[in-house]
Amino acid sequence: MFIRVKKIKGNKYAYLVENKLKKGKIQQKVLSYLGKVCYFEKLKNNEFLEYNSIQNIDNYIKRSKEDIIKDLIEFEMVRHGFKKNKNFLANKDVSFDLSKTWFEEKKVLAINEGFLCNYGIERLLNLKLKGEDEEKGLMLAKAFVESGINVPKEIFVEIFHKFNNQ
Repeated sequence: MFIRVKKIKGNKYAYLVENKLKKGKIQQKVLSYLGKVCYFEKLKNNEFLEYNSIQNIDNYIKRSKEDIIKDLIEFEMVRHGFKKNKNFLANKDVSFDLSKTWFEEKKVLAINEGFLCNYGIERLLNLKLKGEDEEKGLMLAKAFVESGINVPKEIFVEIFHKFNNQ
């Protein structure tokens, strides 16, 4: 499965699709509508550890994987111009509820190399790593990249261990 963007009447919309082989030909099947694609330019180049005032990674990583993923999402959205107000992040007509880890409306943020959306967030939160360590690492890295979330190396290594042990 992957995200495909379609342009309709000048706007871009994201869909979750999969390829199927039928009678020797590949056909694409739309599984779900994900939302309107919104583009936000990266405005800040601050660092994750600095943004979250992390002095000791060992202490920070004791938090739940859900809380760490929320921190990474918040950090990425703030870097792309979102403003935080209590448990909400907002920019123009896009709002994100940090308490639910969910976009209020069907929106897809095209950031970095990926698409941050409810599907990608849900996938990250429920990811089960399978295979050898190298395969697991690639699976986790792919999930973050496809979600548009840049994870600092030192945090990625710790998250990998946390995911790998669950």
